[in-house]
Amino acid sequence: MGKSFSEPEAEHPRWLAHLKPLLSGIYTADNMDYVLRDSYMCGVAVGPIDVDRIIYYSFFSDKGLTLDRGGIQAFMMFLNARFYMYTNVYYHRTTRGIDLHLKEIFRDTMRLIFPYDLNKDLAPYLHMTEWTLLEEVARWPEAEDAERRALGLEWRQVLERRLKWRMSHEVVLDIFEPRRGQSFMKAEDVEALVREHLPPALRTFPFKIDMAQQDPRPLNPIGMKDRQIYIYDSAARSVSAEPLKELLKYLPGKVAQCRIFAATHEHDRLLAAALERALTDERPAHPTNL
Repeated sequence: MGKSFSEPEAEHPRWLAHLKPLLSGIYTADNMDYVLRDSYMCGVAVGPIDVDRIIYYSFFSDKGLTLDRGGIQAFMMFLNARFYMYTNVYYHRTTRGIDLHLKEIFRDTMRLIFPYDLNKDLAPYLHMTEWTLLEEVARWPEAEDAERRALGLEWRQVLERRLKWRMSHEVVLDIFEPRRGQSFMKAEDVEALVREHLPPALRTFPFKIDMAQQDPRPLNPIGMKDRQIYIYDSAARSVSAEPLKELLKYLPGKVAQCRIFAATHEHDRLLAAALERALTDERPAHPTNL
């Protein structure tokens, strides 16, 4: 029933397919829990989130997961709170800067700390936890092995929050309605464009592009396929997805926080200008013989 599950098989009961949006849809048992928990643990005020009201007004109609109109305001407050948590907590510039550093060292770390073939034996994986990993790498700066020692020093930087990558500039890209043929750029494509717009002396300067993408709501609220939810109108006694188009139109369908990170703030102004140009300049058309 997860994200890889698409179409129910003939022997599956009908209720099984109806559970799909409740487990991996726009509002789920999981995200209604973690948004509340994480905002509390981080001390972030995201406004009132009435999960009990959402649950009270949710039910399964013949079409699938359905929300009574009485729960719409609570539903909208939840979506806005989740959006806020992603833009200000989960995708915070410090968090993403640390993630960039971890990407550089994590593969080599796991090769040394976990040299097992999981296709043959899963048992060792049971003992691999966040704490066992952190305890192990904390000892590496004093290791005799040069590779472990070098990685240990990198991990010490992470654990002591001495950031290797610091944000130079940020641009927020969003889509409210689906646009035919348009897709978000990849980090490597943005990096190549930024280097084109930098002064020649800086084109080999080390920096990182981070594209932190999220989907606050479906681009097409009535085209969620097997994750579709519906609105029940008690006055008209109708169940339809159509009201979602009006309800969700002011919430972006897709957002990318495009950031450029560097080891120092020395060239922030030039990096910022190059990033802005890379994201806004029209690309030249490819020449053809027509």
